[in-house]
Amino acid sequence: MVHIRWGWIVMHRIAVGEMREIVFSFFAEKCFAKVRLCIDQQIGYSCVQWMECVASLHYLKNVFRIKEEDLIQELNARKPYLSDEEANIRAISIVEEIKVGA
Repeated sequence: MVHIRWGWIVMHRIAVGEMREIVFSFFAEKCFAKVRLCIDQQIGYSCVQWMECVASLHYLKNVFRIKEEDLIQELNARKPYLSDEEANIRAISIVEEIKVGA
């Protein structure tokens, strides 16, 4: 069994033909729990929209290097259907906790 560790997941590679199991790290589970809470509280978006919002904000912040104060405006320009202000502010707080390369 080979263990490959990234900041977000721990993959267990099992012999060919056997099932593969992906176990998320404690850090990843903590971030997912925050997204689940927003989904369960029905704040702004559907489950799929929450995932897209958090992923998009993370991408804009870390790949395009958009400043935090400009993230919501940039998200709204690129994805106008993700325009719930309360949800976007909560999504940014989740994104702030994601450590790149951890």
